[in-house]
Amino acid sequence: MAKIDQSAENFKTSPLGFLMSVLAKYSAFVERSLASKPDSQLEAKNAGAKDALSNIKIELSQNASLKNQVSNEALMMTVMESFPKSEQDAILDVIFEYIGILDEVLGTADKESENGRALINEYYDVSRLGLILNCYLGQFDNDDFFYGTLAHVMETITAYYSENKTEEDAEKILALCPELVSKIEKAGIDLSFDSFLKENFDTLAPEEKDIFYKKIIRPYADSLLEKIITKEPEEEDAGHLACVKQIQRRIEKLLIK
Repeated sequence: MAKIDQSAENFKTSPLGFLMSVLAKYSAFVERSLASKPDSQLEAKNAGAKDALSNIKIELSQNASLKNQVSNEALMMTVMESFPKSEQDAILDVIFEYIGILDEVLGTADKESENGRALINEYYDVSRLGLILNCYLGQFDNDDFFYGTLAHVMETITAYYSENKTEEDAEKILALCPELVSKIEKAGIDLSFDSFLKENFDTLAPEEKDIFYKKIIRPYADSLLEKIITKEPEEEDAGHLACVKQIQRRIEKLLIK
């Protein structure tokens, strides 16, 4: 079985472990509520949370491909993608309900105490988890959005490294990004984004693939995620993040083929 750290403070290094801890904590909270007030709807949700936790553990013990994933976030998504949509939706429901529970608790907590600060950190981590899963599991039916988003990412990264040319791999990034933007502009109107991405990704050298994923796509997505969680996001940021995360997921699958 893959080793998963289930502590909340290690969300970024072990998102699947954090997801498992949220399911377990939600179940414990619901069981305390049910002890004083029976509720058939809550009982059903609790059963779903327990089933999801059990199914994640089964997948961890049986799926040998998990050892080959390029990141812990990719590992989490490989597990999530093995479940039917109904179970994915049920897990999302639990996460967002747990956010609501934490919000209520924070309303009466001493936010300056050690326990209060821990609750705030957990609230933001669960919010990150819910947002990430929502991004990955959503759907876009317009390839133009993918093309436009990827071009925007390349142009943003180009602008950054043009101002910071001394940073590691800046020269390679400044060569790679404009070339990809040019290919996007020349892509045939009937060429699907998935076909475009695969065709162009396959032409990259191993080092370029690594740079494209680790220095361009993931840092951009992570930066936008933190902006949405911790700052005042712009109206289009959530949809933009979802698109970038789905591009990231496509690249992760191409990396392990």
